[in-house]
Amino acid sequence: MKRVYDSKNVEKYVNRYHIHDYFNSSYPFYLMEYEKDEMMIHPLKDTKEIQFVVEGEVSIYFIDSNGKQLFVSQTNELCVLGDVEFVRHEKPVYFAQTNTKVVTIALSIEENQLRLNQDLKFLHFLLNSLIDKLHNKSTNEIMNQSVEEKVMNYMELHPMLDNVSVACRNLHCSRRQLQRVLKKLCENKRIVRLEKGKYVLQ
Repeated sequence: MKRVYDSKNVEKYVNRYHIHDYFNSSYPFYLMEYEKDEMMIHPLKDTKEIQFVVEGEVSIYFIDSNGKQLFVSQTNELCVLGDVEFVRHEKPVYFAQTNTKVVTIALSIEENQLRLNQDLKFLHFLLNSLIDKLHNKSTNEIMNQSVEEKVMNYMELHPMLDNVSVACRNLHCSRRQLQRVLKKLCENKRIVRLEKGKYVLQ
């Protein structure tokens, strides 16, 4: 990674992607350039910049408690990095890694923190960015769950499963898959079958 203080190129990207539209006032942006497969954000390193990806492709992901890598998003332009860390004032919760060479428009958090905290346009933009990441994370977590995990999570919210057809639609699985899992969970004494088509948590 290298920082590049090239005002002409900064202005070119800022104008191309209308980055000024996300702020109430002007800020001292600069460029950051990354090689392919370079780590941009890592949970063990402090994030020092808000970055807008203007060239290249980035994967954002996290590692779950079982050590599985789950993607939040894979994006080209115009993705923002450093938003979560700006809000939490903690080390990152996600990894961000380049899939290609990447160029970003960057802004130092430390040098601009006070102004950014009072910049309503930026804060509104930040809120939308965080909601997008949360939505993508939730969607990908569900997609990566096994049917058994989905059933147990579903029954924690709906303690009685009494409509197999509705459950299939909500869990995005076939009737056969669901019935096979319900039988296994009954055998393992994690749920109880009350009667045909009716199950409750043990």
